[in-house]
Amino acid sequence: MHLNYYFLRRLSARLAEVLPDFEVAEIFSQNKDELVLSFLKGRTEFHIKAQLNGQFACLVFPEEFARARKNSIDLFPDLIGLQVTGIRQFANERSFLIEFAHDYALLFKMHGKRSNLILYQNQEQKALFNNQMKFDLGLDLQTLDRHLDQAQQAFEKEGLAVFPTFDKVINGRLKALGFEEGNPNNWQVLQTLLSEMNGPINVCQPSAEELPQLSLFNCGKTGDTVKSTNDPIEALNEFYYRYARQFHLNLERAEAIKALQKRIKQTAGYLKKTNAKLEEIEQTSRHKELADILMANLHQLKVGVTKATLFDFYNDSEVDIKLKKDLSPQKNAEYYYRKAKNQQVEIDRLYDNLITREDEKQRLEQHLAKIREMDQVKALRRYLKIENLLQAQSGKTEQDAFKKTEIDSWTILIGRNAKNNDELTQRIASKNDLWLHAKDVAGSHVIIRQIPGRTFPSDIIEKAAQLAAHYSKRKNDTLCPVIFTPRKYVRKPKGLAPGQVIVDREEVVLVTPASLEELQKQ
Repeated sequence: MHLNYYFLRRLSARLAEVLPDFEVAEIFSQNKDELVLSFLKGRTEFHIKAQLNGQFACLVFPEEFARARKNSIDLFPDLIGLQVTGIRQFANERSFLIEFAHDYALLFKMHGKRSNLILYQNQEQKALFNNQMKFDLGLDLQTLDRHLDQAQQAFEKEGLAVFPTFDKVINGRLKALGFEEGNPNNWQVLQTLLSEMNGPINVCQPSAEELPQLSLFNCGKTGDTVKSTNDPIEALNEFYYRYARQFHLNLERAEAIKALQKRIKQTAGYLKKTNAKLEEIEQTSRHKELADILMANLHQLKVGVTKATLFDFYNDSEVDIKLKKDLSPQKNAEYYYRKAKNQQVEIDRLYDNLITREDEKQRLEQHLAKIREMDQVKALRRYLKIENLLQAQSGKTEQDAFKKTEIDSWTILIGRNAKNNDELTQRIASKNDLWLHAKDVAGSHVIIRQIPGRTFPSDIIEKAAQLAAHYSKRKNDTLCPVIFTPRKYVRKPKGLAPGQVIVDREEVVLVTPASLEELQKQ
């Protein structure tokens, strides 16, 4: 009810007692939704802060106000030094004027999301605080008063239509007092209601999680009342500071909870996907078994064949084994042993990742539980900072930021665009990662993550090069040259366009472009 006409009428009456003879010392804004007016009378200060954003519009009267040294701007300079001559409340309207010398006046139009402050001189509009509200342009002060006949005879004829300033809260209270259609005592009930609205002003807050409310009626329960006073300025200050504190807490806590829930969901998705991948590998992987079968049948194999049908002593049946025609039978067996070893490395890495991600999921769930219980903005912000959760909310994961694939336990990252390429090469890649790019044409930067103690296999380099070729202007060529080099030999001097780099040392491989999907089918 802090923007209800009946409250604003009491507020403007209180300002009429306090504000006359004060002079305007300064009027400034520190953000686009806030205006501060500072008044002086001798050494006595009086401040009005108008908070007028789309989510919350309210007036507050701080005892003191320290203006920031930066990012503030003076507004309504014509009022500086002028004396307040009076306050005018418009009849049945959520607006009032502060009147100044030389026929200046500042209109406080407190219409919720459409609230605004408008400067007049000699009834002529001079300036708006919020210039985006085009419907306020040319607003005539003479049209704001709504003089209504609210005597008993008019009420009995027109009903509540003669009280257009009643809102849902007032109508609800009216009904609670016994007002109903056809009740012959409705006029007496209405007088009881109007009398109540001239009584104590209450700030109500049923619980620490709920936003407070300013009410001209008693709060629902005795314990819900956190302030009761006849001074509308005192009531509004109590309401504003409680509301602002709770509003920002709810907003920032909700954002933190949403971000953590998203990360928990992503982590749960990774765990599900990785467990499925492990299960698939363990069920279908036969590289070591196939190598053993080849070693047991070396005498039957010939160089140059691409497939051998041999007895599978593990399953007591025959099995077809693919062979590389340019390798000897023993080298083919070694190839399968190597694949088995690489696959075991991948399995071990996946298990390590599962443990890490499961721990991370539990940690995030613990953070989520603590954040849900926090009831102070400062404590919430401090907790998010100490636990390094702020960066995690705003930053993207490596999986989100770049295309990513894994081939035989090697991680390959692919830039999505020029800016993303710079991010990948300059910030994400380590100096000993391998960097690839289609030669002499625009395309994605590709990174093969280093595995400590291992050299980059030629087949992995070739597949990463195929990806670099596919994500370039040569994706439709039959063959594409791709350069590769350790990341430490790639630099970006100032002045180069996004995505452009200089390579100090390079090697070249000639490949057929292939997409991620095509490589996965090989």
